Amino acid sequence: MRWQMGLSDANRAKLREFKDCFCPYTPVCRVLNDLESLYQSSEIGGDQLSMLLRGDTGTGKSAIIHHFCNIKNGINLESIPVLLSRVPSKLTVEDMTRQLLSDLGVFGSSTHRAKNAQSDAHLTNRLLDALKVKNTKMIIINEFQELIEFKGARDRQAIGNRLKLISEEAAVPIVLVGMPWIDEILNDSQWASRLATRTHTLQYFSLSKRIREYFEFLEAIETYVPCEIETSIIDFEISIALFAASCGEMRQLKAILTEAIKLCLISGEPFSKQALSHSFANLYAGIENPFDMPKEKIKVREVEMHSRYIRGDSTHRAAIEPRRLSDFMSLTQILSKK
Repeated sequence: MRWQMGLSDANRAKLREFKDCFCPYTPVCRVLNDLESLYQSSEIGGDQLSMLLRGDTGTGKSAIIHHFCNIKNGINLESIPVLLSRVPSKLTVEDMTRQLLSDLGVFGSSTHRAKNAQSDAHLTNRLLDALKVKNTKMIIINEFQELIEFKGARDRQAIGNRLKLISEEAAVPIVLVGMPWIDEILNDSQWASRLATRTHTLQYFSLSKRIREYFEFLEAIETYVPCEIETSIIDFEISIALFAASCGEMRQLKAILTEAIKLCLISGEPFSKQALSHSFANLYAGIENPFDMPKEKIKVREVEMHSRYIRGDSTHRAAIEPRRLSDFMSLTQILSKK
């Protein structure tokens, strides 16, 4: 490939559009359908159910909720139909309420400090009033695990109770999004009931268990490639190399594709296996390059266990156990596990 100095403004815009592209495939469509159902239920009013969306890092949770918010919120600054918040961790219930107020644009909420129970109740009332003024139909709290991990049962209960109160009084569903252990909230029987029919888990791609989903995603994302395509990523050998390079993690897979497209836009040459090889070498220098190998020699690993939260006790501190990858497998070995 012939490399030039950098991207033109036009090509930079193309690359940004690819990085921001949203590619629904079957599990994602199920989540979007449930979000839409909850949203419509809120417009009807009455008691509201809620939703749990959990998944390890890089599985696409944030992409889904940002896509849904963009559709519903539009550009009207006077209303916020879907309130998206990421509440800071290691704070009190009052701080959580204050953050929701701030995300609604309520003046002074970020600096107000609750002094007692009465001012805490005042904060909650301000939030309920603001939700009505902003015509909010749904609240989505991203990275919810940060509110419950490394906290005692009393603190988790207080957070759950406050969110129940907000949902009931404002008649809006609450969507909790985060790492797999956000299901700690299901230990509360009332939340277990609210979330009974709408709990989703996004997983990494798998060749041995859900190969169709993987190719469905590849077909969708290839439509956004903003340059001529010499080698399709749906080509079996390329798709296997991509999987080996990313271990089935959507975020890493998209990073490899983005880097390859950048190189193609700079050089003016079509998207190809060579571009993917250069992309992998740029991102993972010194690691064996799956794009330089025949598919029979490619070794693949899948995520064998998602990361998990281990509660502490009197003898051990709480800890997060990272995800675990399988041993390296040949293509024949991994496909024989289906």
